[in-house]
Amino acid sequence: MVNSRMEGRLETLEKNVGDVKQGMSNLEREVVAMRELLSETLKALKQGDQGKAATEATHSSHHSPIPEEREKEASNTEIDREPGRFRRLELPLFSGDDPSGWIFRMQRYFNINGIRKHEKLEATVVGLEGKALNLFQWAETWQTACDWGEFKKLLLMRFGYTQIGDGCEGMMSLK
Repeated sequence: MVNSRMEGRLETLEKNVGDVKQGMSNLEREVVAMRELLSETLKALKQGDQGKAATEATHSSHHSPIPEEREKEASNTEIDREPGRFRRLELPLFSGDDPSGWIFRMQRYFNINGIRKHEKLEATVVGLEGKALNLFQWAETWQTACDWGEFKKLLLMRFGYTQIGDGCEGMMSLK
C-alpha cells in the first residue's frame, strides 16, 4: 500500500516536471521571438523609420501565451522609449520674424532629433517660408558652398538681430 502511494506520487511528480519542461521550452521560444522583434525594431529605429517599426511591433507573428497580453500588444501603437528619450518634434517655421529666436529653436530641434551637421541645412529648408525661403533659394543659386553656419549669418544679416544689447551679444548668438 505504501509502495503504490509512493508510485502515485512519483508519477505525479514526473508529470509535473514534464509540464515544467514544456513551459520552459515555450518560454525559450517566446524569448527568442522577442529578441528578434526587438532587434528588428532597433534596426528600424536606427534607420529613422519609426512608423514601420511601430507597425511591425504591433503586427508581428509573436504569439503571447495569454490572450489579454496579445490584446494589449495589438492595441499598443507607439514604441516605448527609454526614459529620458525625447519624441520627435515638429520643425519650427520661419518667415522672417525673430531670426535669433528661430535659430535658437532650430539648434534645440537639431540636438533633440539628432540631426547631423551635414543634414542641418536640408532640414532647415523645410522650415522656411516666404522671404526666408526666397533668401535660401538665392543663397543656394549664387553661393557655391552654403552650410548651416553660413546660412545663419546670412539670415541674421538679412532679417536683423532681435536681441537687445551690444555687438558682442549679437556675435555670441551666431554660435
